[in-house]
This record gives sequence, C-alpha cells and structure tokens, in this order.
Amino acid sequence: MTRGSRGLCGLYLLVAAWLAWCTFATFGDVYTWVTLINAAASLVLIIAVIRETVIRDERRTVGRLVEEATRRTAWEGEPLPADGDPLDEEEQAAFGEIAEHFDDRSAA
Repeated sequence: MTRGSRGLCGLYLLVAAWLAWCTFATFGDVYTWVTLINAAASLVLIIAVIRETVIRDERRTVGRLVEEATRRTAWEGEPLPADGDPLDEEEQAAFGEIAEHFDDRSAA
C-alpha cells in the first residue's frame, strides 16, 4: 500500500470513528433519520478502507503476474516486451547465451 493510500485509510478511519461517536452521542436526542444517516456515513467510510486494501491486493497480483510473464518469456528465448520494441539480433544472442549459462548451471 502506498503512503497516500495509508494516509487516506487513516483519514477514513478517523472520520468513521468520529461519525460513530456522533451517532451514539446524539442517539435519542435527535430525529431517528439523523442517527441513521450518521451510522450509514460511518459504514461508507469503512467500505472505502476495504476498497483501498482490495486495490492494493490487485496491484500486487498484477505486478506478480507481469514479473512471471517476463521471466517465462525470458527463459523461452523470446524478446522481452520492454518498451514495445523487440530485441535486435545482437541483444537476442546475448540474452540466449545468458539463458544457456543458467540452464547449464541448473542441470548440474
């Protein structure tokens, strides 16, 4: 989770706690609909924290999948999708030599 997301989650939780406190403090002294709106607003903020953590998990998953795909492509000897440009013959040959070196080491 990024610093911004952590700060946002902290802010969400502080505001949710404040709204929950307001809900309990005003219970019975104000109209029922006001109490219900305060309770619903605090729940919306808790849902926002959950959404931030889901986004964090999705970012980690996508990063891991990209890394695995890059490794798989590298070991198959295909050009890596760096900037959208395929590797030229010299780069491909150098990469193939490195891959063979690691294949030889893993076989031993």
